[in-house]
Amino acid sequence: MRQIERMEILENNVAELQEQLQNSYKRIAELTENNRAVEQERDTLIHQQFSEEEGIKKEIKNKKDLTSFIENAMNHNIKTFQTILGKLKGV
Repeated sequence: MRQIERMEILENNVAELQEQLQNSYKRIAELTENNRAVEQERDTLIHQQFSEEEGIKKEIKNKKDLTSFIENAMNHNIKTFQTILGKLKGV
């Protein structure tokens, strides 16, 4: 009788362990799926940030280019006015 009781206890223990194992597999699958979703969201955010940074860099470059163009135009106008003034003084 004792051996039969031991076998039943062992069978119950095995059944419980199998159930726990199945639950663990399910939980691992859930966590893996959540992890993939989080990684995808992270990658999307990183891509957006890089895109925004590129846009900002281009905007800064365009502003610098525009500033240089305006400075050159102003310098040219100053030289032109100086030339005109020099000619008017010489008249």
